[in-house]
Amino acid sequence: MFTKSNKDIACGIWSTTYIIAFLITFSCIIVGLILSRKFNERQVKKTILGISIFATATEIIKMLFYGFVYGIEEVEFVPLYFCSLFIYMTIIANFNNKILKDTALSFLFFGGIIGAFAFFMYPTACIPNYPIYHFLCIRTMMYHGLMIYTGLLIVITGYYKPDIKHFWNYFIALLIICIGAYVANIILDKEVNGIWQLPENARIVAAGNDMKDSLAANKLAEPLFNRFAHVYIKTPFESMNSGDVNTNLDAFSLAKTL
Repeated sequence: MFTKSNKDIACGIWSTTYIIAFLITFSCIIVGLILSRKFNERQVKKTILGISIFATATEIIKMLFYGFVYGIEEVEFVPLYFCSLFIYMTIIANFNNKILKDTALSFLFFGGIIGAFAFFMYPTACIPNYPIYHFLCIRTMMYHGLMIYTGLLIVITGYYKPDIKHFWNYFIALLIICIGAYVANIILDKEVNGIWQLPENARIVAAGNDMKDSLAANKLAEPLFNRFAHVYIKTPFESMNSGDVNTNLDAFSLAKTL
């Protein structure tokens, strides 16, 4: 249940074993919705809180598993992949601030259901590498099942009424989070979306203005700042104006030396 990946005994995408697990998961979602369709506001709130605790606890166990089995360098201490946002949104959904709460609930409905269905259609998380009885597979099936259950529960019970305004709040918040997550994932882990690993010799080059040179410039977070080697290039206006700017600076050659 807590062994290393083994493709020889792995469940496999859309194998017979996966289809059975898929049908069991959706049967549980349907039964759960039937049993909780008449929940009042307090019961729905407690349910979301319970799901939040479950999602957080199993994410921590997942971190411990990766740490003990594959090494501490493989642990993703701050999960930033799309479906991991479900953990944060179930927490924010219990806030009293209306804007934050509506944004979180809109994610649970719009993003949660869409994200979970996308996973079930193409389950690349761990299904191709582990047997269905492995902790990671059981956890991911339950986790994504709860994403669908929660999104439908809050609408069926009337706890949340979908609104186009809330959708735009969700979309903008998601855009900001995802862009930050992608950038952090590429810079810190040299991965794209936690799936595609960049080559060991890959170098990341970024250009920007110093804060004293531009009102639009923002201060970089200290951890991000420290992961870059900084090269400051000063070009006098006279040189630029005369067309005598040195064009021999090869950015790719410079990147290789960093």
